[in-house]
Amino acid sequence: MEKEDKMEEKQLNKDASDFMLEEYKQIAKALSDLYPQKSNLLKFYITLISIVSTALGSLIVLKSGELTKIGIDYIDLELGQIIGILFGILAIVGGLIMCSAIGLRIEMLMYARTINCVRRYFADKYPSIKKYLVLPIHDEKPPFKEKRNRPFIQEVTMLALLNAILLTVSLTLVFKIPTEGCYKIIYFIILIIAFLGQWYLFCKICKSRESEYTTRCPNFKEEK
Repeated sequence: MEKEDKMEEKQLNKDASDFMLEEYKQIAKALSDLYPQKSNLLKFYITLISIVSTALGSLIVLKSGELTKIGIDYIDLELGQIIGILFGILAIVGGLIMCSAIGLRIEMLMYARTINCVRRYFADKYPSIKKYLVLPIHDEKPPFKEKRNRPFIQEVTMLALLNAILLTVSLTLVFKIPTEGCYKIIYFIILIIAFLGQWYLFCKICKSRESEYTTRCPNFKEEK
């Protein structure tokens, strides 16, 4: 009877290990599949801005009639407002793309934490392998709010700046804000508010996700 119990326990341990290995493979694959999705989102947005900007530039040239006379002063009211509305739509699309990119990044970090938990399972089951594990074996890392030197932070900064510039140009054209004198301060204020507003949204999403997450494999200090 005791022998049968040991055999059953051994089989259960093998099944659990097989399950965790398969879980590790599937999550690692899902994580790798998310990278091109995020990259494609950013490429799509940059391409969209390039196409629309080129098309609008050509339209302005045709409308003004002379390459040397391109500018807000040479664009009639209707064309200026149309361009402003299009830039506004681009800014909205950019905001949605940034939110999608943030969502994908948080999902990637979630998968990374799950992989850490699987690694923790084998570290607890086979303590002798702990010294060979370079990556974390707890799910307190990676943090949802990443450090400033991380590539994704640079991507968010680029998106936020592009969206802020597009929104500033859009409001300038739609509401016919003059381009001279003290009105330049208005441009700067709109730009800063739009940029910081997107950064606040990013930080808020990350902080909210962190507070909602329940740690399952807490960090620990190994005994020396």
